[in-house]
Amino acid sequence: MTTHDRCADNLAAGSIPILTRRALALAVLCACAAVASSQYLEHTTDLSGPQGSVRWLDCVAVNPSNHTVYVGGDSWVAVLDGASPSYAERIPVGHRCQALCYVPQENELFAACEGTPDSTVYVFDCGSNRVRAKVRVGVRPQSLCYDPDDHKVYCGNWTSNSVSAIDAIGDTLLATIPAGVEPTTLCYNPVEHKVYCANYHSASVTVIDATADTVVATVTVGRCPVSLCCNPQNDKVYCGAKDGGKLMIIDGAGDTVRAALSLAGEQVGLCFNPLADRVYLANGDMLAVIDGKGDSTIIGWLLQGFCPVSVLYNPVNHKVYAASNLGQMAVLDGATDSLLAEFVLPDDSRRMAVDTTLNRVFGAYMNTPSVAYVDGAGDSLLAAVRIGVKPFELCYNPVEDKVYTVNRDNCGTVSVIDAATDSLLSTIPLVGYPWDIRCDSALNKVFVSVRGGHGTDSAIAVIDCSTDTVETTVSASSDPYYLCYYPQRGKLYCDDGSALDVLDAATNSMLTRIPLPSYMPGRMAHNPTFDKVYVADDLGSVLTVVDGTGDSVRTAVRVQANGFYVHYDRKDEKLYAMSPSMLNPFVFVISGRNDSIIKIIDSIMVCGACQNPSKSQVFMLGFGEVVVVDGQGDSILARISIPGNTAMDIEYDVAHDKAYCSDGLENSVTVIDALTHHVIRSIPVGRDPVDMVWVLRHNRMFVANANGSSVSVVRDTTMGIAEQGQPTVGSSHPNSTVVHGVLFLSEASGLKPQPAGWLLDISGRKVLELKPGANDVRALAPGVYFVREEPQAASHKLQVVRKIVVTR
Repeated sequence: MTTHDRCADNLAAGSIPILTRRALALAVLCACAAVASSQYLEHTTDLSGPQGSVRWLDCVAVNPSNHTVYVGGDSWVAVLDGASPSYAERIPVGHRCQALCYVPQENELFAACEGTPDSTVYVFDCGSNRVRAKVRVGVRPQSLCYDPDDHKVYCGNWTSNSVSAIDAIGDTLLATIPAGVEPTTLCYNPVEHKVYCANYHSASVTVIDATADTVVATVTVGRCPVSLCCNPQNDKVYCGAKDGGKLMIIDGAGDTVRAALSLAGEQVGLCFNPLADRVYLANGDMLAVIDGKGDSTIIGWLLQGFCPVSVLYNPVNHKVYAASNLGQMAVLDGATDSLLAEFVLPDDSRRMAVDTTLNRVFGAYMNTPSVAYVDGAGDSLLAAVRIGVKPFELCYNPVEDKVYTVNRDNCGTVSVIDAATDSLLSTIPLVGYPWDIRCDSALNKVFVSVRGGHGTDSAIAVIDCSTDTVETTVSASSDPYYLCYYPQRGKLYCDDGSALDVLDAATNSMLTRIPLPSYMPGRMAHNPTFDKVYVADDLGSVLTVVDGTGDSVRTAVRVQANGFYVHYDRKDEKLYAMSPSMLNPFVFVISGRNDSIIKIIDSIMVCGACQNPSKSQVFMLGFGEVVVVDGQGDSILARISIPGNTAMDIEYDVAHDKAYCSDGLENSVTVIDALTHHVIRSIPVGRDPVDMVWVLRHNRMFVANANGSSVSVVRDTTMGIAEQGQPTVGSSHPNSTVVHGVLFLSEASGLKPQPAGWLLDISGRKVLELKPGANDVRALAPGVYFVREEPQAASHKLQVVRKIVVTR
């Protein structure tokens, strides 16, 4: 259940022994606590496969000599084969990669990566795709450009207000040049041998002499300049602004503004067409075509309503490519400006690059995330190679013992995970934008609501869980959002923003459509005792109660909220309508029998709830706390403070009576003892853990990390082993509690020679066979383990189990 969608320290020589002892003592205490509660992060499965995911794609560059495509993202640079669409590998860069620049003379790739306080430009050898050098630059580098005349790479540093000049041959820093406030983009003018730097916050362009690496001029331009391009045929530089509506034309020789064209919009994309001597400007609304010879001539406006956000010139076929924020690409004839082709892309792209040898254009898509391959000759989309996903919703199928994730991407997928091994089994492609998922274990199906857009229609996808393929798609009336499966009726309910679609789960056929009085239908819950389905209101205050037999609206209950969540307590036959708003911090308690408001609990901001179905305590997730409500008396039993203040999801472990709640600020899962109302521990998981599902069969909580492109698995092993007996004696080596490197086992204890025993982890799983004498444990992760020594058959001694702590 998703509850929030918006969702070289230097040590003094004398202090080292003291710190070591303290750290060791702390490790032992924490490890012992781990045995007591025994929840831990068991595994994190990357949903992009063995290569690993790369998210937040900010930049793309191409090596045309071997058709390698590089895409920079969050802490990685992805490497793709541009000839045969495939994702090859990823290279770690430590921080978010903001810009890439390929240098053909040295066959090198420069990657500008953010980091505080140490920002770095990584230099890759494109023959081996390995880092050959790291150049320290200013803080938060944002842009790169290449000067082929002097073999220099320039880097604009946003926070340091500077430009770094790097020797592309020696891979060393040559100079740090002062710039304006927040340098955002760069370009090189080969005619004047100058580098231009647009300064976002100071509304200026810094002009740098590329020979001396000194500032020769500062030109005032429009507010928030974000784009630059050079017209070497007429020795001009064009500067587009995000605010102010003026495109500035700068004279390359005099470093003065020649003209200011009123073009409005956010001027985020510029490119020069040398064949026709024209400049193309993408301003978010349409594409402006400007005469390169004249300073005030606008040839025309193209692609009105297309919303272009980036533009690229391909010198191979003299075509211009414009990508929109609506997920489209237009191809223009560079000689006539006529539209040659238009097709749908996986997402909007603000970064494109061209392989001039292969005649292909590549677009990097941040949200999907994927890389599009466009055929320059055929003007068509060849492929979209995915290098990351965004898992938002989870469901578990006990029949197949699989966990399914909905990946909310603009070309969406469903990932299938083996719940027993935590491994990725397959990825099921969908056509559209998936939103929610529910499982029908009786029919061994999974239903996914798929919203339209990017050239696709709205639908409900039905997945056969035995083959993990799409069995069929059922057309929806409008964009489907949340789902509710009612197993007693064999029906699936789907809200489409204004009404409720009712699907027969057995036949995959649409039964009816129920108009709803709510402002924006939201999450749902069902009441099998009284045959009802409850529909929350995402933006309004109407709780709709639907009859499960007649599929009609029974009643509408008004609650004091502007958007709320619902939780049904079957044991106490009550529905809770919970508001997450600070303006309406209420929980409405509604009778499951007659739909009347029983009570209003004040001073609670809640965005989700869970409970043990056999008990009356309801655990409600708020912001920085979990509120425990008595389901019988509707009173607050406890307020439990939890880390973080970005509530995501809360789920219940009925096997051990524990509540798990995830937080997007801390990127962690907090475990609460539901019997004592105390926090047991907080476990780090992936980025933005938006949804969880408990799998009783394996005592595991699966956590979907939306911006981590992964699923983390938290294991509970409180039903594991305990210490028994006493450690044996008689060895020349003591039976240590703390073990470093080598574990000594008694050789004179009368134990079996093969094996002498086993080393178990805290779940009771065998991790190492032990032999008499020295046992090497250096390969084990630090933590708590148990030594189980096996007696001989003739011995009357009991089996001995003792606890040890393995340290580094």
